Amino acid sequence: MYDIRNCQLANRTCADDFIVSPDLISKYISQLSENQNIKKVYDVLLTADGPEIYLCLASMFVPLETPISYYQILQETLKYQWLAIGYRLMKYLHDETRFFGIVLNPDKQEQIIFSKNDKIIILAENIMPSTPNSTQIRRYRLAISGKPR
Repeated sequence: MYDIRNCQLANRTCADDFIVSPDLISKYISQLSENQNIKKVYDVLLTADGPEIYLCLASMFVPLETPISYYQILQETLKYQWLAIGYRLMKYLHDETRFFGIVLNPDKQEQIIFSKNDKIIILAENIMPSTPNSTQIRRYRLAISGKPR
């Protein structure tokens, strides 16, 4: 989104979609100026043929209402050759101070208790409809300058 204030409007609709803003582009340029090797990572992530971000119900991987470490979540997602990059706790859906429930790159020892609609954020290539529990997966493409791919 071009205007960060629009995040509040998007949150009212309970939309899970993300549109990358110029704010992210400026952060990319800052990181690139400090470490040019990171360009290779961004080239893979931001190409049309690169991996996509998926939100999968936590129940696909872990038991609900039971403390589990993020390391265990990583182990479960790697069985599918997917990479967990974070999670979303829906009880914080409207809490801006908790980033609307989104946690990226959490501490691997952190104990998390997932509830029914909580999600694990996955980085993967082409999760196909034939994937087990594919109805529990939502796909998101990275978009630059507000133009979705």
